[in-house]
This record gives sequence, C-alpha cells and structure tokens, in this order.
Amino acid sequence: MPSILITGTTGQLGQWLRQTVPSGTNVIVPTRHALDLSQPEAINRKLKAINPDAVINCAAYTNVDGAESDDTGAFRVNAESPAEIAAYTSENDIPLMHISTDFVFDGAKPTSYTPNDTPNPLNVYGASKLAGEQAVSKANPSATIVRTSWVYSEYGNNFVLKILELAATRPTLSIVTDQCGTPCYAKNLADALWLLLDTPHSPQTFHFADKGQTNRLEFAEAIVEEALSIGLLETAPVITGCLSKDFPAPALRPVNSALDAAEMESILNIKTIPWRTALRSMLASYAAMRSTE
Repeated sequence: MPSILITGTTGQLGQWLRQTVPSGTNVIVPTRHALDLSQPEAINRKLKAINPDAVINCAAYTNVDGAESDDTGAFRVNAESPAEIAAYTSENDIPLMHISTDFVFDGAKPTSYTPNDTPNPLNVYGASKLAGEQAVSKANPSATIVRTSWVYSEYGNNFVLKILELAATRPTLSIVTDQCGTPCYAKNLADALWLLLDTPHSPQTFHFADKGQTNRLEFAEAIVEEALSIGLLETAPVITGCLSKDFPAPALRPVNSALDAAEMESILNIKTIPWRTALRSMLASYAAMRSTE
C-alpha cells in the first residue's frame, strides 16, 4: 500500500485530501513538529525519517497581507521548503505534486489564464509562490504543479464562511466588484488531485478551479441566496458594490485571476463543476455539520 505524505493537512485542501483518500492508499499526516516548512534546513532530514512513496505539498504561507511585512517567512514556507521537498523527491525518484496559486498573475489579462501564460505577481505572497514553483521545477523536473484559485470549504478562514458570518451579524455589506476569478470548492480540488496522481501525464503545470467566472460581489450575493434557501441565514443583508480602492490593503490583488482548467480536464477526462453548483454542495455540507454541533 503506497504511503502519500500530505503537507498542510490542517488547511482547507489538506482536510479534504484526508477525507477523500482513495481505497488502498495510506496517507501520512505529519505534525508541525515532524515537518515544519518554516524550517527548510530540516526538511531533508525530516523527509528521510518519514520515507514517503509520494508527496502532495499543499502547505503554504497564505496570509496575503501579512506577507507584505514578513517576506522572509513567506519565502521560507512557499519557496525554500518546497525546493527542499523537490530535491528529496527527485533524489528518491518519487512523485511530487506542488500546489500553487492564481496570485502568480497580475490580473492584466482580460480572459482566463492558461498554464502557459507568463506570471507576474503583484504582491509578496504571489512572488513567494512563483519562486516556489520555479524552485520545485528546477530541483525536480518531474514534479507536477497545480495552480488553483479562490479556494473555500467548510473549514478554516475563507470568503464563503466570512460572508456567512458577516451576513448573520450586519444589516449591510459592501463587497468589491473589481476582483474577478474562479471559485474552487476544496473537495472538488482534492478529488481532482487524487485522480491526477493516479493518471499518467507529462510533468507540467495545470490549473484547476470550478467552472465559470464571477466577481466578489456576485459571489457574495450567491452565498447569501443559497444560504437563505437552506436556512443557514434567516434574513439577507443589503449588499452593495464598491471598488478595491475603497478598502485599501497592504497587498495588491489582481483584478482578474480566473484560471482556465481545460488542460487538466482533458488529461483527467472530466468536466469541472459550475461554481454555483459547487457552492450549493459546500453550503449543504456545512449546514449538515452545523446541525450536529
């Protein structure tokens, strides 16, 4: 039975990877003490002790605004440690799947980004993730990189749960209209990654998200509408649009970071799920979780 090491298992994707493990597969879920990506100098030694048959690296420094004042921390976790993981997997001839982000792009393209488009990050987080991609590819040319975007789930901190919280406590919400992208339910991403790990393919970079584009305002409106329909919310706040400049943040965000998943769909022979259908599934799951608390 192969043993797959998954990093970042307390995160949204990591939790769903653990819940969707294919039969006949053993997953290794190290504690932070056993494998701390903020300490790249110890990665090789820790991986030797774990001795996995493959690695899915979904751990990351994801505090986009925090990275602006902590570039050292962001680059250690997002670039230096992935380089060490890639070197180990190359030396031991084992598969590596490295998860990256839409924030490697600057948002200037008017249509969805393909894996062949040239990255140009706007912020430290995006720069650290791009550096990680480059370091992984250099240290292990056989590695697979998967970029994703606007990930949300029943767990952790994400846009969907934040909108639910705000909608339940505030009469009005102002949501930006000038940030567009492709939402991705973490469960759907996890399912696709397990399938990709078991599907022969050339080493390359893929994009994966649910189907269709939206902006933050439309996404928030859909969250509230779907939550109302299943009783997660009792009333709806008044939602109005605004611009990113109305809510200045330390890190710049791309105005368009939509990802084109066509290549991954083709390799896996699948069709991605419309983002609103995926949202509906996630909210139903979240409501079921809440009902058992």
